[in-house]
Amino acid sequence: MEQNQNTIKKLNPARRKLIQRILAVFLAFAMMLSSALLLLTRIVKPYDDDATISETTAESAYQTLSGESAYLAAPTLERVQMLLRELGRQPKTPEEYEQVASMYVGRGNYAEAAVLYEGSIAATDADDTASLANRELKLGSAYVLSGDMENAEVCYLKALDFDNTLSLAHLLLAQIYFEQERYEESASQIHTYLQLVPYDTDNRTLLGNLYESMQQYENALNEYMAAYTLTKSATDCMNVARAALLNGDFALGDQYLSIYLEDNEDPDGSVHYLLGASQMGQENYAAAQAYMLEAIALGYPDPADCYVQITLCTYMQGDYTNTIAYGKQAEALWESPSAECLQRMGLSQMQLGDYADSVGYLKRSLAADPTMTDNNYYIATGCLLSADYEGACEAYGAAIDNNYLMQECYYNRAICYLQLENYDAAVSDLLACLDAGDDETILTSASEILTQLGVQLPTAEK
Repeated sequence: MEQNQNTIKKLNPARRKLIQRILAVFLAFAMMLSSALLLLTRIVKPYDDDATISETTAESAYQTLSGESAYLAAPTLERVQMLLRELGRQPKTPEEYEQVASMYVGRGNYAEAAVLYEGSIAATDADDTASLANRELKLGSAYVLSGDMENAEVCYLKALDFDNTLSLAHLLLAQIYFEQERYEESASQIHTYLQLVPYDTDNRTLLGNLYESMQQYENALNEYMAAYTLTKSATDCMNVARAALLNGDFALGDQYLSIYLEDNEDPDGSVHYLLGASQMGQENYAAAQAYMLEAIALGYPDPADCYVQITLCTYMQGDYTNTIAYGKQAEALWESPSAECLQRMGLSQMQLGDYADSVGYLKRSLAADPTMTDNNYYIATGCLLSADYEGACEAYGAAIDNNYLMQECYYNRAICYLQLENYDAAVSDLLACLDAGDDETILTSASEILTQLGVQLPTAEK
């Protein structure tokens, strides 16, 4: 370098300036080339916030492409050298196509990579089914990353045609189907995958989650049980307990909740809430009530719901006073009213002889959930017991419109009409009552009243 500088100093000033400019241009070009090469060989992550696929699916597809790629695994300098070797060359062998495809994958140019993977497949011997399966898998993954799920599915299915034991193809297909909300097909692919990779507990739990979301609780329970057998983890234990409760196996749910509590805390009362639910499922209402109260004490995030469940426990135990008391505590906390809780409070007030308050709660229950049409019958009964015959007639009419206890409603409304001295309406309901059911007590009483009113009974009813 010193010799070069001395040589430049000996040159005349004009020539020296020319050489300096040439050196500056050369250095600038070299820097630009270096920057360009670094840009071309940088590795781009396969997922961003604007992606149309989930991060999990994108990552799985990317791992499929990068797992066997010497280029993507190489340090920057080696990637630059690989790129320089490939510049201007037309790939010929399947391996050369894959090498260049990896370079496009690294830059995030997945559509261009797909074209090169197609070239690698075309260059592969038709008898080499193992290589064809692997390359179809890569082509499908390039399509996934470019957002072309339709072609990705075709490629994965082709890969399985070449090799149906290719576990990764089943898993990637499952992810595509899940993205497309084809949950049954997704579950089927994961199930097949797990037959090939039985110790993958993460995907076994994922399959359990998928079954649970489809309300296939028995299948979910089986997968969670298999996962727990392998892991003995607290999470899998809770999964088993929850699925058991959802499947109606309350004793099993109770068993696994107890196993969980042997080694784990219940910081927010959720486990005790589920224990309460399992006891309710087994009709052990006193035990369920105790668990729900403990859940509240432990800070369960929805205490209003706990109080609602406790009203069922107390009502089923015949503790009507506490049903109302706990219902009021639920009222003070809930964001929206519980129709079931209000109904239990109304029926409890009826049992305690407070018919006016009973009707009030029952009307609020019906307003909260108009589908609970049995409330019409209970409202009518409360009105009848409090001598509000007009209100009772209206409510019995609503119950009849909903085909609820038709014979009883016709008979009771007839009694109300008699109290209101509306004899024509009473006779009409009593006659309707004769054809609405086969309760012998009601039939006999209705017939006697009709006879007293001077009505000729139908021949079939004599």
